[in-house]
Amino acid sequence: MSRRTERGTARYPAAASRRQAGFALLLVLWSLLLLSIVTTALNRDARDELRLARNGAAAAKAEALADAGIVRAVFGLLNLRPEERWRGDDRPYAFPLGAGRVDVRVQDEAGLIDLNAAPEELLASLFSVTGAPDDQAATVARGIAERRSAPDLGGPFEAVEALVSLPGMSRELLARAAPFLTVATRQRVVDATVAPMAVVLALGTDPQAAEAMMAEREGSEATAGAAGRAAPSQRRLFRIRAEATVDGARFARVAVIRLTYAPERPYLVLSWRRASE
Repeated sequence: MSRRTERGTARYPAAASRRQAGFALLLVLWSLLLLSIVTTALNRDARDELRLARNGAAAAKAEALADAGIVRAVFGLLNLRPEERWRGDDRPYAFPLGAGRVDVRVQDEAGLIDLNAAPEELLASLFSVTGAPDDQAATVARGIAERRSAPDLGGPFEAVEALVSLPGMSRELLARAAPFLTVATRQRVVDATVAPMAVVLALGTDPQAAEAMMAEREGSEATAGAAGRAAPSQRRLFRIRAEATVDGARFARVAVIRLTYAPERPYLVLSWRRASE
C-alpha cells in the first residue's frame, strides 16, 4: 500500500470521530435546552398551583371571617348594656379579626319598605328615589300591588328578587332598590328612626331635613319628617351584611336574623346567603 493511501485512510477515522463528537455535543445542547424548557414549565405550573392554593385559602379565610362578623353583630344586638348595644340603622361597624378586617352593617327590617304591605304610592316613591323615571316607578309599583293581591298572578312576594319578573322592572333598578325592600315585616308603616336615607326620602322627607336626621341619629331617636307613616320598631328582625378582607381576598355575607331573647336560643337565622356583587 502506498504512503498516500495510508494517509487518506488515516484521515477518515479522524473525520468520522469529529463528526460523532459534534453530533454528540449538539445532542447534549438540545437535551439541555429541552430540560430547561421542561423545568421552566414545571416551575411555572408549580407557581400557578401555589398561587391558586393561596387564593383558595385566602377566600376560605375571608368567608369564615364574614360569617364570624355576622355572629359578632348578633351578639352586639343582644348586648345587655344599652350604651354598647349595636344599632340597626345601617351605620357601619368595622373591626380587625384574625389577620383580616370585617366591615358590618346592621339594618332593622322595620326601617325597610315591605313589598306585601306598603302603600303603592310609597313603593313608587322609593323607585323614583332610586333612579327610576316617574312613569317606570308608577308601573312597577302598580304591578306589585296587583300581583300581591291576586293569587292567579303569583300572590304575595316571598323574596325581593321576584320583582325582576314584573313589567317595567329592570335588573339595574332592582339592584338599586333591593337594599331598601323587605318581605319580612308585613307592615304598612316604616320606622323612620332606623330607615336608611333612601327610605327616609321615599317617605316624603325634605332632603335637607333627611340629611339633618342622618347627622343627628347617633345621639337621638327623634324622627323629624315622615311622621305620618312612622311606627315603633319591634327591634327583633335584622338584616346583617358582613364583608371581610384578608390576604387580598374579599367575601360578603348577608343574613336575616330574628331575635328571640330566649336563653336556650336567643336568635334564629331566617336567611343566609352570599351577598351579590
